[in-house]
This record gives sequence, structure tokens and C-alpha cells, in this order.
Amino acid sequence: ISPPFTTVTVRHSGHFRFYPNPSDGIIHLETSCYDVSTYKILNVMGQIMMTGSIDTESDDIDVSSLPSGMYFLQLNGTTQKFVKR
Repeated sequence: ISPPFTTVTVRHSGHFRFYPNPSDGIIHLETSCYDVSTYKILNVMGQIMMTGSIDTESDDIDVSSLPSGMYFLQLNGTTQKFVKR
């Protein structure tokens, strides 16, 4: 069984996807963008919970320190929701 994927198109910067969604602690992010990209993870109140940068085609984001709930991943001006279990 394949994990569920979330895929969005990022304006001017290519394409990215992250999985699994929902996540138990690690989000694997894949992008076709070769430039350094900054991401933010926000809670449902809009508070920034984490920030970081992606400078490779594939990277992992450790969200295990976040409490269970719904969050938003912002990358290059695009926002996509995910659930942390």
C-alpha cells in the first residue's frame, strides 16, 4: 500500500510533494526546485511553529515535536495542510 501523497504546484519554482499525510513524525519532502527554499509550518491559529530551508531535491522534516493536530506547510508562497498524529 502506498502512503498518501499531498502534491502542489509551486509558482515559478517547480513542483513538490510531501508524505505521509497524516504524519507520525517525519514528513518526506520532494521538490523539483534546485534553489534554496524556505518553509514554515504554522498551526491553525497562524502561529509559526517551525521554519527551515530545503536546498536539495529531497529532504525530511521532523515534526515529531509538534502536538497532534492540523498544520499548514508553506513553501515558496504555497500553503498545504497536513495532519500530525
